[in-house]
Amino acid sequence: MGMKRKKFGVALVSIVLLVGGIAGCDGLFADLDEASLNAENQNQGTGEVSVSTIAVEDVTDTAATFRGEIFDLSDQTVADHGFCWSAQSDLSEECEFLGEVNVAGSFSHRVDELTRGQGYSVRAVVVVAEERDYGDELDFSTEAPSVTGVEAGQGVDEEGVEISWDEMPDAEGYRLYRDGEQVIELGMETSYLDDEPESGELIAPQEVTASQGDFGEYVEVRWEPVDEGDLDGAQHHYAVRAIYADVESELSDEVPGLVEGVEVAHYEIEVNGESWLQVEDEELFRDEEAPLAELEIGEPSASQGDFLDFVRVQLELYSAYTEVQYRVRAVSVDDEPGPVSDEATGWRGLGELTIQLRRAGNENSSFDVIATEEIEAGDFDEEETVISYDDSGAPVDGTEKLYQFEMISGDESEILAEGITGFRADRFVYAIDGTGRVQIHDSEGGHVWSDSVGSGGQKFNLHVAVDVAGYFYAGFVEDYEDSIKWGVQQWQRDDQEEGFFNEGATFEDPSSGYIALTELKSVGEQLLIALLGTVFVDSAGPEEVDSDVYNLYFDDSAIENDEAMVHGGEFEDWHAIAVEFDSEGTYLAGNIIDPDWTGMTGGHVQGQHASTAEVWSKDYDAELFALAADFQGGLFVAEGSDVHKLDIPESGDEPENAWSYSGHDSFVASLAVDDEGNVYTASWDNTVRKISGDDGEEVWIFEGDTDGVNSVVVDEWGNAYVAGASTSGDEGRLMRIDEDGEEVWSENFEAPVHDVVVDRAP
Repeated sequence: MGMKRKKFGVALVSIVLLVGGIAGCDGLFADLDEASLNAENQNQGTGEVSVSTIAVEDVTDTAATFRGEIFDLSDQTVADHGFCWSAQSDLSEECEFLGEVNVAGSFSHRVDELTRGQGYSVRAVVVVAEERDYGDELDFSTEAPSVTGVEAGQGVDEEGVEISWDEMPDAEGYRLYRDGEQVIELGMETSYLDDEPESGELIAPQEVTASQGDFGEYVEVRWEPVDEGDLDGAQHHYAVRAIYADVESELSDEVPGLVEGVEVAHYEIEVNGESWLQVEDEELFRDEEAPLAELEIGEPSASQGDFLDFVRVQLELYSAYTEVQYRVRAVSVDDEPGPVSDEATGWRGLGELTIQLRRAGNENSSFDVIATEEIEAGDFDEEETVISYDDSGAPVDGTEKLYQFEMISGDESEILAEGITGFRADRFVYAIDGTGRVQIHDSEGGHVWSDSVGSGGQKFNLHVAVDVAGYFYAGFVEDYEDSIKWGVQQWQRDDQEEGFFNEGATFEDPSSGYIALTELKSVGEQLLIALLGTVFVDSAGPEEVDSDVYNLYFDDSAIENDEAMVHGGEFEDWHAIAVEFDSEGTYLAGNIIDPDWTGMTGGHVQGQHASTAEVWSKDYDAELFALAADFQGGLFVAEGSDVHKLDIPESGDEPENAWSYSGHDSFVASLAVDDEGNVYTASWDNTVRKISGDDGEEVWIFEGDTDGVNSVVVDEWGNAYVAGASTSGDEGRLMRIDEDGEEVWSENFEAPVHDVVVDRAP
């Protein structure tokens, strides 16, 4: 019967069979299972022997294993058996016979000289009585090997990318792919020049910058060198597919390919739009021909008493420069210039300079160098720099000094600015000790002057005050020659007189009773407020307790006493111990006295509004010792060891506590307020503390070498001056504490220091 032909596809047939041996053949017979490939309707031939083509297995590019089966011999002998196969593109058939068979079963045969990528048909055959019976045809194809050895040019050919590969046996042609898309179908060639990708081109340098006054010798222009990788031609990925007789291979592995790039020979720079200059460096050019900047002088200045510890002298310097524009481009080895970079603007700075600050000596007759500043071009922030020096060597007494700035450049020097005058703040610290001795110190703790008040009697209730007109006062109570008197003594600054301070008038008020001078406070030029508590006594004991507030007016020779009360009426049931005032009113604090004069039963504070004359008051459980106003509507009250901040009401209502501070271990003897509204506390727990006026939080605590702190005052720079006793308790100590709570200086007194004040700005 004739052969059946089936259209061949790319799928491979590979079915595994269980086989057994066949005597006299290289095939094996075995019972078939259901997984075997059965060819239905196999031809049984003219005899009774039936044969079937079972499977094609283990197919490679040049070999395959054929399997068949003889089902029934019917007592006949198979003279020969085997397989016949042919290429699907060729009708000629080739057979391989394996010999006589007298037992039914499966058989196989391995063929190893097949053509790669070829489609085949195969069928099993038996010869019985000189006639052939065939099984059905099975189609299969050999494997189609992928192309090997694919290579692509790496920027070596300016015409394109050369791709080459190995010649594949049995291949009849090739297809070339670029980036996954077919480029061309070829015959038996094994190389191809792809001339479509673009070649490399120069690009503009990036990140071009020019220094802006950083160097005095040149303008430095920098750029990012062109990356050679950026100059390569277009890069693509190539793969090749082999075309065989009936099958195409899978694509080969991809390989990258580049068109030849461009190479940078050097760089060129354009200055202010003029001709291009070749640059030797690949990323740097220093323009030494750029115009040199010139130094211009601003207005010099010196502080006029703005600072306590120094004179601040300043000079503004300007760099007058000329801007220069730069552009950069790369040039290829073929001398072809590339695109131009963005423009960068720069300028040349000043050369190195030395600036000296000089202060005039005594009588401004000669100048001494007090500071040297080395100026470099890069010190100018854009256009300006400021020479600033704090001259702590200026006279502490506020004497005006003369300054000048000198510039030194190489061997040349030049006076830049002269006739500059400045001075330190003229502030003095006034203190009085338990003997009635008054001392004055400068802001650095140096002793300036001292004197004593009153007569030779025992003194107590010692206070000091200073007004803005330069008058200094000391108040005291003295037990002298069987009488008790209180007095206020005045001195006035006089620069023309030796001793600096002249003694003024004294006011004395002898009395038959006990007098307590509890406060002495300056409220203006030549005006004091003296707060007196008077107890008149007889042999039976106290008869009356009274507190008076005196307005004391001074002239050049005497004190005039105006006994008008600050508040209308008298203070009959409490003993006033502190007075304070601000622009809103006047405030008094004191302690409520037991009618039997056995002691204090509580604290009392009251105030009177300056505009409405309304009086408000507030009582406390413990004694009060100090008052301080912040001039912002707040009043601080020291109640025992606690400090309260009151928000003063606009009417006569009782004020409320804004906050309270309870950090002290003993009573607070003195309060002071700085310009920012913070309160300073001096306590007999031997500490001084700064407390935030906003929320009552402790800012810092000073625990110095003291034994009791009696008084504290603060200047406009936040320095606190503290009066107290030394650790022995027999001597006194006056200290300055800076704005950070650190001791600046301390001076010893022969007796405990009772009170301290400091000059304020007029």
